[in-house]
Amino acid sequence: MPKIEKNVPMEPRCRYPFGDMKIGDSFFIERDNLPKSGRSALQTYSHLYGKRNKMRFTIRAQDDGFRCWRT
Repeated sequence: MPKIEKNVPMEPRCRYPFGDMKIGDSFFIERDNLPKSGRSALQTYSHLYGKRNKMRFTIRAQDDGFRCWRT
């Protein structure tokens, strides 16, 4: 039987700061900090978040990672 625990904080649903971004803001993710699928995972998360919240994002590869802008 699993043990019931109280007052355990829930982890954020989205691992990226899409909700805090204003148009023109960006963030950088190093390749080492992304899942194996890398850019496609970031694109999927940004697309789904944007669709639900009426926002648009653009992702570009840079030297050692990816940058995501709110457009």
